[in-house]
Amino acid sequence: MEKKVKELEKTEKKLKQKLIYQMAENDNTVKRYRKLIDDEKQFAISKFAKELLDVRDNLELALQHVDMEKVEESEDLDLLKEQFKSVVQGQKMTTGVMDKVLKKFNVE
Repeated sequence: MEKKVKELEKTEKKLKQKLIYQMAENDNTVKRYRKLIDDEKQFAISKFAKELLDVRDNLELALQHVDMEKVEESEDLDLLKEQFKSVVQGQKMTTGVMDKVLKKFNVE
């Protein structure tokens, strides 16, 4: 009977060690996957932000093409109309770029 008890105690000890090892392994797996998920989120945010830089660049270009001093001083309505048309065209192009970026990232 004592022999049987010792064998059972030995088996119990082995099973406890296996359980502790498996729990640690599971914990490490969970930590690895959480890190992967966090890294993917960060990458997605960075990628989205990088794409938005194109929109910002287009807005900057539109602003550079309008000479506000000239517009304020000008009394030529045809010149002002042309400036306005250019601004609207730039806005349309920028809106197109923004729509593409948003669609690419499934933002509605």
